[in-house]
Amino acid sequence: MTEEQRIYEAYQAEKLKFYSYTSQLQNLMKQAQIEKDTAKVSSLAKGSMGLLRDSITKIYLKIINTYPNSSTAVAFINSLVSTYPIKNVQELMAKIEKTPAGAYPAALKAREAINARLRRQAGTQAVNFAQPDSSGKVFNLSSYRGKFVFIDFWASWCKPCRAENPNVLKAYNKFKDKNFTIVGVSLDASRSAWLSAVKEDGLPWLQVSDLKGGDNDAGKLYGVTSIPANFLVGPDGKIIATDLRGETLELALEHSIGNSK
Repeated sequence: MTEEQRIYEAYQAEKLKFYSYTSQLQNLMKQAQIEKDTAKVSSLAKGSMGLLRDSITKIYLKIINTYPNSSTAVAFINSLVSTYPIKNVQELMAKIEKTPAGAYPAALKAREAINARLRRQAGTQAVNFAQPDSSGKVFNLSSYRGKFVFIDFWASWCKPCRAENPNVLKAYNKFKDKNFTIVGVSLDASRSAWLSAVKEDGLPWLQVSDLKGGDNDAGKLYGVTSIPANFLVGPDGKIIATDLRGETLELALEHSIGNSK
């Protein structure tokens, strides 16, 4: 039996355990539905999602720890890199990098994703980037040093982004005269769609984009894998908070700007 065959069999064995757990949950949910116990159905649904996530993670961890020198381990570390605690991801990656598998292209991709995630942690220095604005002039994030800056990654086609824009606009109007500004980074590939959305949503702050869509260079630097995504940066250039939504943006600004006086 080859190494890859052993890994495959180990993976299948773990999957069978997982299917056994989920089957039990499904039976309980069916019974609750028959009894029309909506509270129990809701509770079991939440539980099943948690079980699904935890069970899959356990499978990934077991395979990576047992077979670090494998393409399967490399594939699984890529699945964990954006959601699993970063310290644990680094430890797992170190095991893979001690083997020949650490030189696989997918392993190098995982390392890049880990580094990008580390760059987006609160307290780290915000990485400078340069992108053309709507007039074609190149903007550098470093030119905003000394201000509170909200870096907002969005796109015209992103419905959650568009739905969040009124909240961002409200925060902008409230704090724009308090050493605060915003730079919108669009992950659009179409210039016309991007600028039309800016106009439709009435966004008065600086907008930039390299029009590379999901391959936006600034997005890659900041490890953006889904949008909306945002970063609140302080006057010292360090990241204060990430992924602020709704009222949490205003609360973060009130706290940060208030404490800076």
